[in-house]
Amino acid sequence: MQVDEKQKTVLLTEQGYADAEEILDVKDLYDPREQWASYILNAVKAKELFLKDVNYIIRGKEVLIVDEFTGRVMQGRRWSDGLHQAVEAKEGLPIQNETVTLASISYQNFFLQFPKLCGMTGTAATERAEFESIYKLKVTIVPTNKPMMRKDESDVVFRATTGKWRAVVVEISRMNKTGRPVLVGTTSVEQSDALSEQLRKAGVPHEVLNAKPENVEREAEIVAQSGRLGAVTIATNMAGRGTDIILGGNAEFMARLKLREMLMPRVVRSIEGVFVSVKKPPPKKTWKVNESLFPCPLSKEKLKLAEEAVELAAKTWGQRSLTELEAEERLSYSCEKLRGRSGRQGDPGSSRFFLSLEDNIFRIFGGDRIQGLMRAFRVEDLPIESKMLSKALDEAQRKVENYFFDIRKKLFEFDEVLNSQRDRVYNERRRALESEDLQSLLIEYAELTMDDILEANIGSDAPRESWEFERLIAKLKQYCYLLDDLTPDLLETKCSNFEELRDYLHLRGCEAYLQKR
Repeated sequence: MQVDEKQKTVLLTEQGYADAEEILDVKDLYDPREQWASYILNAVKAKELFLKDVNYIIRGKEVLIVDEFTGRVMQGRRWSDGLHQAVEAKEGLPIQNETVTLASISYQNFFLQFPKLCGMTGTAATERAEFESIYKLKVTIVPTNKPMMRKDESDVVFRATTGKWRAVVVEISRMNKTGRPVLVGTTSVEQSDALSEQLRKAGVPHEVLNAKPENVEREAEIVAQSGRLGAVTIATNMAGRGTDIILGGNAEFMARLKLREMLMPRVVRSIEGVFVSVKKPPPKKTWKVNESLFPCPLSKEKLKLAEEAVELAAKTWGQRSLTELEAEERLSYSCEKLRGRSGRQGDPGSSRFFLSLEDNIFRIFGGDRIQGLMRAFRVEDLPIESKMLSKALDEAQRKVENYFFDIRKKLFEFDEVLNSQRDRVYNERRRALESEDLQSLLIEYAELTMDDILEANIGSDAPRESWEFERLIAKLKQYCYLLDDLTPDLLETKCSNFEELRDYLHLRGCEAYLQKR
């Protein structure tokens, strides 16, 4: 078989088809009565392209998809076309029923449905061309609130993956001894667990944030404390986690979290604010806990300790962000997203990417130049530095981004063909839902159906002598059994031309609907 990781496809060779047919004892894998081909191809995809703790995790007896961009579990989502069942069979889990897609739309056309479109993100500048070409939106850069002090250091590239991870562990240990908080971004659950094991052996205390349920439950707490002195946090691909990483730790958030855990087991929404004890009605849909009920003042000593922790974390030159690259759809977006986790709001910090020539970005998109470098360099633990490598890295990044941008653009162009039909269907659906009386709408549909049947079996240009009433009547009765009294003689006497025949069938269709109603 042939496996294409770049295209995410598999293809059986002639020998592969022959072996599969022999094992299954069938003559043709593509026999429509059995459809073994789809089962075989999905089984190969599940084995070669979908990896446990990378593309999915197992919780209980269920396969849960992991979002490659956010590192979160996609609850309720299942792969289609039998692929999810193939993964369940691969893992020896109970196979659930296949889901059926009732409607679909591309993200681009979904957003273009809105009459007004805008957005704000810290990574829009790198995707300026795509926003302008697809959404016709201009990108405006807003100056930072405070001058950025983060140092983005040059990438470190190793020959082998093992050398890369050893260097990451050494760097984390070195930073941890100085008290610098360290955030490590990995591309999969599997890699975060493997790095966690290496740090445990090295005696470095740390926290892990990935899609596994035991980690997700403490997500907000882990992120809030990742800026504390000496903190080490390992996270899979991070989207906005909703919590600011603040040097010294986010004391305000932790206090709110602990207070809610002890006193308010569920989140109080603004509309429920009237049930919370307040001194006066809260303005602007906010609520404030009565401090006489929940006293929590900090002493001067505690405040001084908190301020010293922040100052000490800042003196160690802020948070260190260590990350790796994956062959993602939006590589520049991923880079900016990961680097931006350190040095927030004018705090000091630094970032660095650790790469190896065995990473997917090089292995899939690197080409012959990278393969030559892998053969030339033999030492695993020494970083590789050369102009040739820098050019190869830039070229691989451009290939990744251009490749996935072309895919998104082609998808948008193909979806445009369906979009006009989709708009028409949903307009009709909206008209049916909003109509107070559906009688006129259903009669209109009945007349349109009559026109289609008449055009298909008679034709407006056909001479009257060639009309085949028997075929027309058979089709009409198939459409509506209440027209069983139609005969060729009846139509001959009632209709002398095509327009009269059409009007008569419209009338009979309307009468049939009213009779059925």
